[in-house]
Amino acid sequence: MNEHHLALGPPSARTIKLRRAVKPRRAVSLALVTLTALTTLALTGLGLTACNTFEGAGRDMQSGGKLLQDAARGTSDAISGDR
Repeated sequence: MNEHHLALGPPSARTIKLRRAVKPRRAVSLALVTLTALTTLALTGLGLTACNTFEGAGRDMQSGGKLLQDAARGTSDAISGDR
């Protein structure tokens, strides 16, 4: 504490009450910030996982499309007699 504060004397009951009221808010605020940060990290992780999942699904669909296209060409060639 600085000298000026000491010159004012002890804190009043109102000041003590206000100081006590502020402390729990800081604790709640810290918990809220921590919870928000963890939630953000979790959602970011899920989002990145979803991107990889969609990329894999896209590759699967693309390879399925190639197989279908090859089968269609084979059938077309068999019908037209180009084989």
